[in-house]
Amino acid sequence: MKPLIRKIYPIDGIRLSLKRMMCRIAFLIIVFAPGWLSAHDDLPEWWPQVAAEANREGYQLISVNAVKKLYETGESFRLIDVRPAYEYADGHLQYATNLEFHMGDQLMLTSEKKNAFMGVLGQDPNGLIIIYCRSYQCLRSGIASHWAVRLGYRNIRRMAAGYMGWQAHEKLHFN
Repeated sequence: MKPLIRKIYPIDGIRLSLKRMMCRIAFLIIVFAPGWLSAHDDLPEWWPQVAAEANREGYQLISVNAVKKLYETGESFRLIDVRPAYEYADGHLQYATNLEFHMGDQLMLTSEKKNAFMGVLGQDPNGLIIIYCRSYQCLRSGIASHWAVRLGYRNIRRMAAGYMGWQAHEKLHFN
C-alpha cells in the first residue's frame, strides 16, 4: 500500500517534502496568527514569560529589531545558531556560526561539546553574544544561553523569536 502523501508538487514544479511544507505552513501561522504581538508595545505576548526565564538563568533577551540595528550600526557581536545543521543549511542569519544544541544538553555538556561551544563563543567573556534557534517555542537557544552563562560569559542575549521571527520581520518590513 502506497502512502497517501509522499511528495507535494507545487505549481512551479519544485519538489518539497512534506516536512519542508509543514515548516512553511508553521511560518505562515506565526506571521499571520492573531495575538502574535501585544497591543501595547510591539512585544510578543510570550515575551514576559521568556524574559522571566532569562532573568533566572542570567542572560537577557534581545528583539529582532535590536539585532537588526546591530547589523546596521556595525557593532561587534557574535551570532550563534543552535539549530540542527540541516535547518542552518536551509537559511540562517548573516555571519552566524552553527553549533547544534538539543534537549540532552540541558543537564550536562560533554567535554567535546563544551570545548566546541567555547570555541564558538570566543575568548572575550564580556563580548556581545547573540544566540538563536527556530522560534520562541524552540528550547535550544535557552539551553545554549544557560550554558554560556555557566561557562563565564557575561553578555549573552537570546533572540527568542528565532530564525522564524527574523523571517517574519523581514517579510513584514520589506515586502
